[in-house]
Amino acid sequence: MAKFQPGQRIEVSSSENGYKGSYYGGTIICEQDEDKYLVQYDNLATEDDHQLPLQEVVSKADIRPRPPPTQPMASFARLTLIDAFDRGGWWIGRILRKEGKKYWVYFDHYDGEFAYPIKHLRLHQECIDGAWNICV
Repeated sequence: MAKFQPGQRIEVSSSENGYKGSYYGGTIICEQDEDKYLVQYDNLATEDDHQLPLQEVVSKADIRPRPPPTQPMASFARLTLIDAFDRGGWWIGRILRKEGKKYWVYFDHYDGEFAYPIKHLRLHQECIDGAWNICV
């Protein structure tokens, strides 16, 4: 995998309890050493001052380039693999059903389901061998 560059827009995953299955948007500030980067998050703030964006040293293994935008979806089929925007990050889940204007999404990591408007959903993508693929 190529090195990330300062200013590059990325997403960070975590295996930390409570964050599994999520990606948080951010920007590379600088390389810390061969496999770590200082990242500033888009939607996470420091505990001390909720106005200051959180900066954190992150392992290269937990960073991916920001996925390219996909065409806006008019609707989602049952069991489509999606990302739902919640708590400042994108969480991997599957569409269960639509009720009114909201989609119910099931999250494997939490054995729970929650409702979201379509504007908070995107198709889930993974970068495989340098190419972005929509997962089904």
